[in-house]
Amino acid sequence: MEAVFELVENGVKRDRRGRRITNIDERIRLIESYLASGLTQIDFSKREGMNKNTLVYWLKQYRDRKNKKERRSNFVEVGAIRSQSASLEVVLVDGTCIRGNSASEIAAMIKALR
Repeated sequence: MEAVFELVENGVKRDRRGRRITNIDERIRLIESYLASGLTQIDFSKREGMNKNTLVYWLKQYRDRKNKKERRSNFVEVGAIRSQSASLEVVLVDGTCIRGNSASEIAAMIKALR
């Protein structure tokens, strides 16, 4: 009996080693699908026909990008306001207003508050 093989084209691009080539949109769709599925990484990988390690790597990239977008700077813009009684005034993030005649004086007050 002679074996018969048939090549089926499903539109998925593959590299020379047979690995599926995906763009970033497809990766994000797969990751979000995994997160919503409730499946284990192994079960989801088998269902999608991909290597579990690929899924783990894509998850790491996805979470790193998401965390990077959510990170905020610790820098806060401050302004100097002239006052009759003090030459410097600093308003802290919590609304505390500190007035003094020199930067070292204000720094000492801030340090004492912490």
